[in-house]
Amino acid sequence: MPGALTFRLLGHGIAYSASPVMMAAAFSALDLPHRYVLADVAAEEVPATVASLRRSDAGGANVTVPHKAAVAAEMDELSDVAREAEAVNTVVCEGDRLIGHNTDFPATVEAIERLRPDGVHHALLLGAGGVSAAVQLALRKVGTEQITILRRSGGPPGRGASGSAGRRDRARPGPAATVPRARACPRRRCRREWR
Repeated sequence: MPGALTFRLLGHGIAYSASPVMMAAAFSALDLPHRYVLADVAAEEVPATVASLRRSDAGGANVTVPHKAAVAAEMDELSDVAREAEAVNTVVCEGDRLIGHNTDFPATVEAIERLRPDGVHHALLLGAGGVSAAVQLALRKVGTEQITILRRSGGPPGRGASGSAGRRDRARPGPAATVPRARACPRRRCRREWR
C-alpha cells in the first residue's frame, strides 16, 4: 500500500465544504492513510498551489469555484472533455505530471438522459460559472436546440465552452445556439419571474 497522500479541494470561499469530512470517512472505511484538505486560495495563488501537487505526497485534487479554468491552464495534459470545456474539476497526479479532467460533463449527460429521455428542446442555464461550460457541452451532446444563459450579475462572464475569457456568451456553430449575450438577471426579478 502506498504511503499517506494528501488530496485537496481547490477553490475560494469554500470553508463551508463538507468534502474533507466525507473523504476522511471514506478513507477510514477503506483503511487508507490519506487525508483530504481544503485549499482555499485567491486567484493569484492558483499557480503555486497547483505546482505543489507535483510533490511526492500529493494524491491529486478536486477543483471548484472559481478556479476551474485557471487550473486547466496549469495542467501538463487535459482530457478531451476538459480541453473542450476549458475547465478542470479533477487533477490526477501521474508522477510529476498533472492531468486535468472534467467529470461534470459525463455526469450531466447521464442526468439529462435519465431525466429527459425524449431530449431537451430549450434549456435555461442559470449562471455562467465554472460548471456552465460542461453543462453547455452536455446539452449540445444530447441535441438541445436552444440554450439560454442567465447570469445573476452584470460582471464579466467566465471562460467556457464557447472560447476564451470574455467570449462565453457568443453562439457556437452546432445544434445548440446560445443567446448572443448572456443577460444579467437581478435577484428580485428572477425570484418574481421563476416562482
